[in-house]
Amino acid sequence: MGRTLLVAAIALGGACGEATTETPASPSANAPPPSDSSNSDGDAPPKTGKGLSQTFKEAVGGAAASKSVTLLPEGAKIVVGAEFGAVVKSALWSAIEPRLGSRAQGQLAAATKCGLSQDKWGRIVIGADPSTNDMAMVVEAEGLGKRTTLECLVKEIGTFTLSSDGKHLSDHTGGGIVLNDDAIAFATPRWMDGLQERIDGKGKAAIDGELKASFTRIGPNRPLWFAAVVPPDAAMMATALLGATAKDVSAYANLNEGVALHLSADVDDPKTAKSKVQEQLDNSGSMLQIFGVPPAVVDSLKLTVDGALLRVEVRATEDEIRTLMKQGTL
Repeated sequence: MGRTLLVAAIALGGACGEATTETPASPSANAPPPSDSSNSDGDAPPKTGKGLSQTFKEAVGGAAASKSVTLLPEGAKIVVGAEFGAVVKSALWSAIEPRLGSRAQGQLAAATKCGLSQDKWGRIVIGADPSTNDMAMVVEAEGLGKRTTLECLVKEIGTFTLSSDGKHLSDHTGGGIVLNDDAIAFATPRWMDGLQERIDGKGKAAIDGELKASFTRIGPNRPLWFAAVVPPDAAMMATALLGATAKDVSAYANLNEGVALHLSADVDDPKTAKSKVQEQLDNSGSMLQIFGVPPAVVDSLKLTVDGALLRVEVRATEDEIRTLMKQGTL
């Protein structure tokens, strides 16, 4: 449990692997699932230079200013967002990019050839129901929705088709709807109608349904985040790990001289959950170091109780994240 918490925390902020589940036809980079939302993150300012959080804000602004997340239909049980355009401006991008799979590398090259250079990347938000494999996402990048860009991507990538009017995309995984010159919404077949309803201002957004409480906890100005309800098939495992029943979970990462991950879970007995997790951490501390997790990262992990919430915080510097990547822990 302890290692899982630490590795998941650092991975959210610093590692972008190739997606393992197939997504609807996206002509842009094979970006990882991973946020939307954006308040001052409360972390200590960097000692020197410009903090990564500030870099994100200046690069693409707060994701809360975007309506993209409101287009995700109610069926989503998890929503994820990232100010992905700013990831390439971070100090860690040079370590992340080589780790991308060959498919992602090819798509990035095609995107650049079609005018979508990394300085034009914006944000991505994804909503999904893991139990049915349905999903929807909105991708923002300067010029992404222009017909000339899409025609170029069809030629370079060749895995999707573009309608004669240049407003719709499709392939065997689903379809896409061009929202404007800078954004496209995608969905798997069964969610296309729900996506179109949200675009038309009808239906209910995922963040206004079961996910409302966990999404609200994220707050604004978060460059990387997710919110999810605990699905029935995972509830039993969560109870075994926490000693309490978990309703939902959310997390966000602040980037300030590294990664600071904040996770919160709504549980029916947060004090018991804290004690059980702390016991597991105490018992696995030396093992975490054997796996290469720096002692400073292990020591940074804090557990607190806030009403019905169990909160977890963990931090890692840029050097520590690079070390974990190099040795294969991440």
